[in-house]
Amino acid sequence: MVHSPTKLNTSALDPTLPGRFAPDATVRSIVTPLMVEEWINTTSHKAYYDRCQPIT
Repeated sequence: MVHSPTKLNTSALDPTLPGRFAPDATVRSIVTPLMVEEWINTTSHKAYYDRCQPIT
């Protein structure tokens, strides 16, 4: 697979515009709300087989 360079025009953020995060926000304070706090798994093999009816 050959990768060719891609041009990307960007500009610096304007610090005078309001933003969602404070200028001194830590990466932790930005990323933490994106994490799953608790994962609850309710696997039902019967429901899977009833719905998908895989060929055995």
